[in-house]
Amino acid sequence: MLTRKLLLCFLMVPTSLVTGWTLTAQEQSDDTFAVPGAAVPLPPTVGPTAPRATTIFRSSKSGPATSFGLARSSWVSAKASEVDKAYESLKGAKSDEERSDAKASLRKALVTDYDSKMDQYDEHIESLEKELEEMRERLSRRRAAKEEMVDLKLKELVANADGLGWPSGPKSSINVRFPSTSPDMNRFLQTPPGSRAPTTIMTAPAAKPTAKK
Repeated sequence: MLTRKLLLCFLMVPTSLVTGWTLTAQEQSDDTFAVPGAAVPLPPTVGPTAPRATTIFRSSKSGPATSFGLARSSWVSAKASEVDKAYESLKGAKSDEERSDAKASLRKALVTDYDSKMDQYDEHIESLEKELEEMRERLSRRRAAKEEMVDLKLKELVANADGLGWPSGPKSSINVRFPSTSPDMNRFLQTPPGSRAPTTIMTAPAAKPTAKK
């Protein structure tokens, strides 16, 4: 009987109170202590981190000549690696002379990396300007063919209403589609290959309210 009472008392302890005092060995540090219900701070990031570029547009025509091509991405990765190497040399400097040389090398690598990023922006802008020019030219042709396009669509809808639509059957190798009513903007929000995807924060699902009896 006494054992059953002790077990019931233990089960009645709030779960948050128990988990609040629980820390894994990886999360513990010498200068932190557990506080019920408090989050354990993560260790600080050591060393330079590559800046995360927020991609707000992307050209649909990617290739070796564009900033998203393999040649460009590998070249940018090499420049970022030079920055990391220069930073490691600065951390490992033993004398003032070594530190001065490492600092100069790091600054040179940063200048090169910065210039490469500016070149990327220039290529983005040039690609967008070219694509906008093509869209304007296409829009101009569609406006000029307004009456013809409306008549074609009207003829199709009337035929469908009269039961004379295109018969269904095996798919043809010829794909006839009308142009979309609006340009596709999703491709401008895609993450380029090789870049870091945004970090997704996982949150615990909210507890469902229990029905009162």
